[in-house]
Amino acid sequence: MNPRALLRRAIPAILVAGAAIALIAPPSSATSLSHGRLLATSLSGAEEVPANASTGRGFAVVKVDARKARVCYAVAVTRLSSTVVASHIHKALKGVNGPIVVNFDPPVDGFSAACVAVDPALATDIAANPSGYYVNVHTETVRSGEVRGQLGR
Repeated sequence: MNPRALLRRAIPAILVAGAAIALIAPPSSATSLSHGRLLATSLSGAEEVPANASTGRGFAVVKVDARKARVCYAVAVTRLSSTVVASHIHKALKGVNGPIVVNFDPPVDGFSAACVAVDPALATDIAANPSGYYVNVHTETVRSGEVRGQLGR
């Protein structure tokens, strides 16, 4: 494999590793949390409902802290069909579509990370039942969602 192709394949992993470090950084960091549950998922079109043939891939790391009533996240995506228009957590089991419960900033240039305030009860439920929630990334071409992944520990 040539170096350029290797780098293209490695970029999402590098971005997510950096985001994961940012999420668990020392207390001086604006995105750090002293308590909470770290969750992650890989993202693909095969996980969408209905599944699609997207070559897009991605990864999401989510840290849920009910005590501080917030969710911190990092999302990295690559090879999507078009510009990302939305990204968020939905409440639903694998194979089922559900309502949006936490909005994320769309991954501009393939990456986004931030912390958002949430209801403490929602944070508690996501932390206790991560498989009942999924991360979804929507694009201009696939408005219903191009890549998706169920949260897990």
